Formats: sequence, C-alpha cells, structure tokens
Amino acid sequence: EDNNDLTAPFSIAEFKDVVFSMEANKCPGPDRFNPGFYHKFWDLCGYEIFEAGCSWLECGAFPPSLNSTNIALIPKGESQASMKDWRPISLCNVLYKIVAKVLANRLKPILEKCISENQSAFVPGRSILDNAMAAIEIIHYMKSKTKGKKGEVALKLDISKAYDRIDWEYLKDIMTKMGFSQKWIGWIMLCVETVDYSIIVNGNLVG
Repeated sequence: EDNNDLTAPFSIAEFKDVVFSMEANKCPGPDRFNPGFYHKFWDLCGYEIFEAGCSWLECGAFPPSLNSTNIALIPKGESQASMKDWRPISLCNVLYKIVAKVLANRLKPILEKCISENQSAFVPGRSILDNAMAAIEIIHYMKSKTKGKKGEVALKLDISKAYDRIDWEYLKDIMTKMGFSQKWIGWIMLCVETVDYSIIVNGNLVG
C-alpha cells in the first residue's frame, strides 16, 4: 500500500505546492532562475513544468545539465586558514529541486516506519532536542549515583560529512531490503546519481 502511494500518478497541485513553499529569493543554480521566477510565471509555465517532471521520472532520465550543481564556499569563522574553515553549499537548479522535493513530500508520511524511534531528528513530530536531553539526564545519573560507577563510559560518535560518505549502491540495497518498489528506488537513484558539480572559485567555475 505504501509503495502504491509513493508511485501513484502525480498531480499538478503537488508541484505547485513545492514551488510556492520555496523562498522566492533563494540563490539560483547554474541556469540562473531562482524560485521567484517560477512564482511569478507559474500560470504561464506551471503545467509544462508538471508535464516535464512527470516525463523525466517516467523515462528515468533528466535532461543534460538539469542536475548540474554549483558549489560555493561560505566562511564559517573569522579565520579561513584551512578547508575546515569553509562550509560548502550546493546551488542546484530549481527545476531539479522541484522534482526532488515532490518525491521527498511523498516519503514524509511513512518516515516513522523507516527510521528508528531512537532517532529524534529530521522526522515530523520529533525534536532534535529529545536525545540531547536524554544524554544530559544519563550523564547526570552516572555522576550522581553512589554505587556501581566503576567501568562506566559514555561515548559520543559523529560521522564527519556523513551524507558525502554514503555509497549509493549501499543506499540502493537498503531501500531494496526495506521493501521499496523498484520504481521508487529508480526515482531516488536518478536524483542522487546524476548530479555533476562545479566549484565556484573567485567567481569562476572550476570542474
């Protein structure tokens, strides 16, 4: 049933809702069109965008350069002595972001079935602060208990640049194991595997 909902025919309302949920003045991608352009001219081009998005997903291919992305480096602090002092942001084409967000919105209602209850972030209805509060309470308990302290340890583990380290074949295998349909998996892999990057260096594109 969930797979049927995920891969059901799209509606133009889904695309319109996504377009108008975007901040109008967000930085544009390589095609230079920001969300505000699509806000203003939706009545003229909205149906064509809807038809094109459905066609791309149906045939399993994006047009050349649709998923091209410019990467800009934003300084994180006062010193920019090393690459760790910069935060990369991806400037994607809005047309790609529309399609990706339509898929993301379809996935939202079933996220609770896919993600462990132990993860408190990035799922509607959960708060990233829940696990932080739980950790504070656990540390307080460990410090205040009078017996059995010997041998206790608390570990904080964090994967640096976790998204960038994911192997796409691993993601595909996980979705298959979780029971997602091949059609849905194909859509997700289309979004993540077709991207190409250029880096903005001193106002020029490299790569």
